[in-house]
Amino acid sequence: MKGGNKVLTFNEAIKIFKTYSELEEKVSRNRYRFEVSQSQQKGKVLVQEIRGNKDGSYNGYINAKYMPENIKQKYAHITDSRQMISLKGLTALQLKEVIQDGIQSMTYVNMDANEIASPKTNQEAVDSTTFPKKQIQSDSSIKLLVPSCLYNWLGYGNLHGHVWFIGTEEGGAEIWRQQTKTLEESLNIRSHFNLNMDFIDVWEK
Repeated sequence: MKGGNKVLTFNEAIKIFKTYSELEEKVSRNRYRFEVSQSQQKGKVLVQEIRGNKDGSYNGYINAKYMPENIKQKYAHITDSRQMISLKGLTALQLKEVIQDGIQSMTYVNMDANEIASPKTNQEAVDSTTFPKKQIQSDSSIKLLVPSCLYNWLGYGNLHGHVWFIGTEEGGAEIWRQQTKTLEESLNIRSHFNLNMDFIDVWEK
């Protein structure tokens, strides 16, 4: 098997875990675990029971407890009764995907409507001189849009072109400076982008 379809060895898997700055490595008796130091949940341990086998393969689990239901469904076939996702036999692409889903589930807290309306919410702590009132949306509605904007779109232009120009992403002038769209409206449009988009289609149409 080649490339992204290759089943990972123990050493290859550990190397991938170590590329994530959000993860803090812990080792005890040749077993690895990785914690999310900035976790907004009660627990910090995301990855546990990582150990190598004699044949070079590995076993281990990722905590699915805090994942939204639609994300849990992706891994239902490899999730046990403890809500732990088995990592055995995953390819590099599959492992990276489940790590990203796991980190996101621990660094973002879902809030219900009552919490958002409460006087103690983050919304009221936002400086209204920096963010106009019309721009401030509920955390829950925006967080549903964010993953699509992060993972479904790479940038402008032709991915198969001979030359790529790589620079800084636009700063959202339509939200903060021009104020022609709210944050939620802008994210909603972006969530429907293709993997790559023509610049004219995005900005003129």
